[in-house]
Amino acid sequence: MRFLLFLSLWACFSASLLAQTTTPKPPKPKNLVVNPSFEIPKDSTQQLDLSNPIDKLKGWDSPNKSEPKAFTSVKKLDKYYVYDPYGASWDFAARSGKNVSAVNVRGGTVENPKREYIQGTLREPLVVGKKYYFGFWVHYHCEGANNIGIAFLPEKAKVESGGLLPFQPASYQVKVTNYDKKTTWTLVRDSFIAYKPYQYFVIGNFFPDSLTKVQARQYNHYFAFLDDIMVLEAENQTFTKPVDEKKEIQKWVGNTVTAKNTNQAIVLESVYFDYNKSVLLPESFPSLNELVDQMKAVPTLQIKVKGHTSTEGDVAYNLKLSRNRAKAVRAYLIEKGIEETRISSEGYGETQPIGPNDSEEARAKNRRVEFEIVAK
Repeated sequence: MRFLLFLSLWACFSASLLAQTTTPKPPKPKNLVVNPSFEIPKDSTQQLDLSNPIDKLKGWDSPNKSEPKAFTSVKKLDKYYVYDPYGASWDFAARSGKNVSAVNVRGGTVENPKREYIQGTLREPLVVGKKYYFGFWVHYHCEGANNIGIAFLPEKAKVESGGLLPFQPASYQVKVTNYDKKTTWTLVRDSFIAYKPYQYFVIGNFFPDSLTKVQARQYNHYFAFLDDIMVLEAENQTFTKPVDEKKEIQKWVGNTVTAKNTNQAIVLESVYFDYNKSVLLPESFPSLNELVDQMKAVPTLQIKVKGHTSTEGDVAYNLKLSRNRAKAVRAYLIEKGIEETRISSEGYGETQPIGPNDSEEARAKNRRVEFEIVAK
């Protein structure tokens, strides 16, 4: 009896000692993405339709004029399946919850590539120098591809056109994910180091078709359903810096100038010339150097430099002056290491004012140098 009592007391003591000495498991890293599985509508009183603009969801919108969608589910017998806008009848379910997002990732023409993107927000800014994991689950419709990635921005992008965005992804899908008619989701996961404390991001394919690999099923339709987007802080912060750290930094620095405009004429601020001359003044260099950095960060970017004047003086003289000023900007960019083939220039004289020429202030705005993105 005493022996049994001793064993009982020893077991209790051992359990107590074990409870005191066992190291608790560290908490799992939290997902920083707001509304990662697309389940929460922006308006809590709003009922989602089967097909919704992405901006109906909390934390999500479109960075340009493309129209990414969020699809909810249809109940079939006792299960829910994602609504299919293209009429296919396979049983395909959301990976979690009822909703998914969907984007076109390839197609169109060189001049008008077919691209859609979703833009999201993190719960808190990234910490510079820390390692993070980016992940998402993807299911392709009809034909598989690769290159879906995430680009981080200092502010939300709102581009006035559609098509390919000239951002550099911090991480992207290298291997092709094949189309599977079954209810199959493929996890894409990679790591990156944060070089800026950004809180906004865009997800999609930032590469041209020529650099995008495909499954080659000959349907020519690359539509990707996405679910459960993840940005997680790495638990183990011991990492080796990339071999080409400068290139990694450019993925972040390069996502600033073109965040608001593409396929439009963008005025080069603080570019100065002497009166009636086409020689660049030194005050112009900081603004032009910023453009140089952007072009180096996005190696596929090609631009057209455009010169304009106000209406004073002879029409032919103004045309020549505008051409020479555009050429001067082009020459400066080339001198700084940008390939000649990536820059063209043209002068338009006084033919394309952005406002009236009825005051000196208005005329000053018409005397400008712009650049237009012609390829990304």
